[in-house]
Amino acid sequence: PQGLQFLFRNEIRCVVDLSDKETIPATFPRTEIAYCRFPLSDSNHNEPYLLRMAIRFVAETLKNDVPLLV
Repeated sequence: PQGLQFLFRNEIRCVVDLSDKETIPATFPRTEIAYCRFPLSDSNHNEPYLLRMAIRFVAETLKNDVPLLV
């Protein structure tokens, strides 16, 4: 798939999905790309713990120099 080619070409190693609109989470090769989903809403009705988790995960991933797509 073309989306995977983009990820490999840009050496992305982790994808963070923040959409609550997706009904089926994306699938990636198990050993090459990590995938994490935090279903956040565009409204003001997100649970504080979910926002904190998403922020901390992205921050730690960046601190560890992992190429990331959010």
